[in-house]
Amino acid sequence: MIAHIRELSTQRNQWLDKNDFKNGVALCQSIPGAIAIQTAAYVGLRVRGISGALAAYIGFGLPAFIFMLFLSVLYARFNSLPKIVSLFNGFQVIVVAIIFNATYLFGKDITNNYKNILIALLAAVSFWFGLSPFVVIVGAGIIGMALFKESASSNVINSEKKEISQNIKQIICLLLTFLTCFTGLYLLNSILFNLVWG
Repeated sequence: MIAHIRELSTQRNQWLDKNDFKNGVALCQSIPGAIAIQTAAYVGLRVRGISGALAAYIGFGLPAFIFMLFLSVLYARFNSLPKIVSLFNGFQVIVVAIIFNATYLFGKDITNNYKNILIALLAAVSFWFGLSPFVVIVGAGIIGMALFKESASSNVINSEKKEISQNIKQIICLLLTFLTCFTGLYLLNSILFNLVWG
């Protein structure tokens, strides 16, 4: 889904450039939750502010929720039938193909720079040895700050300060909204909270 969102937002409609989208995906990967829906909300935020983020979040999440609810009802009622079992086995193959395609598309973008490859390899090795995803993400961020210090500082100098300030305010507002929703869900139903958080 992220590869499709990237194609839609950077190539077809040209709402964002590739570097801006890549930075947004990195931000979405560093916070808990579904990365694809957060990426859609990020694109909405950059294009139309908070209202765009909410529209993208609902527009992306609601159809998927309804579809998954429908599939869950079907599975709960007919999971013992051989044809339904075959159908869901077919879905597994499709998921593998989608993940392979996304890996290829994102891999193309990072292999043009040895620093990107180094960070990716270090992250992969860290995961292989069982390090916590939180530690890997923070570590990759620190290494990235060290390796890309010069390019990051030049990008900040070239960008408009007003736009950066406005984007930071919008992101903080959105994160506070998510935090409020997570807190409310935790107080209302801890089982659902654990499902969402996990």
